[in-house]
Amino acid sequence: GGAPLLGVNGTALICHGASQSRTIKNAILASKKYYTEKINEKITEYLSGTSVRTSDEQAN
Repeated sequence: GGAPLLGVNGTALICHGASQSRTIKNAILASKKYYTEKINEKITEYLSGTSVRTSDEQAN
């Protein structure tokens, strides 16, 4: 649905200007997934060698 922009402090996906509504919807859903699954934090963790836990992991 969209391409993630890496290197930004947050969740950002871009789509082509001529994208159909279905593509935009899928990009929005992917963006939500990136946010809820803490993808940026996991990338930062991997690159820096530190550990970031999700709220589900902290509850266990």
